[in-house]
Amino acid sequence: MLHSGAALANTAWFCTSLPSWRRFQRFSSSPETTQRRLLARYLEQNAQTAFGQRYRFDRLRNWEAYAAAIEPRTYDEIAPWIDRIVAGESSVLTADRVRLLEPTSGSTGSRKLIPYNGGLQSEFQRAIAAWISQTILQDRSILGGRAYWSLSPAIDLDGPADCAVPIGFDDDSAYLGGVGQRIVRRAMAVPDTVARLREMREFRLATLALLLQASDLRLVSVWHPSFLLILLQCMRSDWDELLSIVRSGRTFGDVRVPAIPRRAAQLATFAASDTAKIWPDLALLSCWAHGHAGADANLLQQHFPHAQLQAKGLVATEAIASLPMSGKHPLAINSHFFEFEDANGNVLPSWQVQPDNTYALIVTTGGGLYRYRLGDLVRIVGFYNKTPCIEFVGKETSVSDYFGEKLSEPFVARVLRDACKQVHISPAFIMLAFDATRGRAGYRLYLQADGDVPGSLPEVVESGLRQNPHYALCVRLGQLS
Repeated sequence: MLHSGAALANTAWFCTSLPSWRRFQRFSSSPETTQRRLLARYLEQNAQTAFGQRYRFDRLRNWEAYAAAIEPRTYDEIAPWIDRIVAGESSVLTADRVRLLEPTSGSTGSRKLIPYNGGLQSEFQRAIAAWISQTILQDRSILGGRAYWSLSPAIDLDGPADCAVPIGFDDDSAYLGGVGQRIVRRAMAVPDTVARLREMREFRLATLALLLQASDLRLVSVWHPSFLLILLQCMRSDWDELLSIVRSGRTFGDVRVPAIPRRAAQLATFAASDTAKIWPDLALLSCWAHGHAGADANLLQQHFPHAQLQAKGLVATEAIASLPMSGKHPLAINSHFFEFEDANGNVLPSWQVQPDNTYALIVTTGGGLYRYRLGDLVRIVGFYNKTPCIEFVGKETSVSDYFGEKLSEPFVARVLRDACKQVHISPAFIMLAFDATRGRAGYRLYLQADGDVPGSLPEVVESGLRQNPHYALCVRLGQLS
């Protein structure tokens, strides 16, 4: 069941993305020149902003002066500047207007708000275009059918009540913007509207029914591989109902799954575990495959032995640090400015790092994050042309992040402190620890206190933890109990 519209859309996206791939190849051969020019452009464009005037961007001519003038900083240290954006002030961090604030998990607080402007969106577009071009050049069959994209977690978008800037993208494809966004939507097997289904069972049934109808599925891109493993488990348990939906159609909220009886009849000849028969042309699975995700990525490969498993690059809400390129993961060298801090506190630019060394990653972006600690530790594992390739090692600080939940120690400590105060206990010992010993991953609360402990305490703690949007999403999706 060839989806010619998807093939045309994929071809159009490939053609429009290929120039970005060519530029990346050229820039990756001269990382120092590329990075110095990028930083100089940031400083020149934003010299008249509040931040640029505070740190005299007009006097900073190179990286050496920039590094001497501004200390690396965490989100909490840049938050007062973002608060000014929330209040409606313009030209705070960048001259380019802030279009929206994208929420992600915070360190001490429940969430961070990351400024997105046209510059930052263009930086993401450049890296994604280079990646998709390289992927298609390696396997042209990807052009022939639809794709399933889970580009970013579907998190709650509530922001400050008096925020003068919109909170969050309307849908995942908005990261691409413009022509790219319109093209990608035409090739999606599952529309972004599905992510807005709040009832989890409806979300899974709609997603699976639409995927089952996509016999031409060529590419699947998700974040943590456990997300797709859970979908496959649901497909096996709800196989008969899914066949009925494919056969007769069903509406879930604003999402309509059309009736395709011929496809339902074909699927009825397969078992729910016959993934190679259900999606015979699936060529690529893109997901996290390093760190804690490695075991689930290997398990996912067993379910799809006929598809190539591609380890994603290092991507955060704030920046896209690396991208898959011919089996390597080079820095997105022409997207952001990168620095690396070694174990002794020495900060090096990307053109001075050494292979096999581990560093804390620091980025400067077109969105106005200057010398921003991304919170990730990376190891230099070689070079692509002359650009360093990185591999994610772990979090820089005490962060528990098995499935993307990003629970930081300061945030959890605040949640536990507030919960104990709410139920009026003063524990001698309290700890939240990851636990996968009982067959399902989750967090267990350990507590020592005098007298009776109110039975409401776990619910109060859970409510506090869910103020972290990524933790709440992992629970919603069933990755965490």
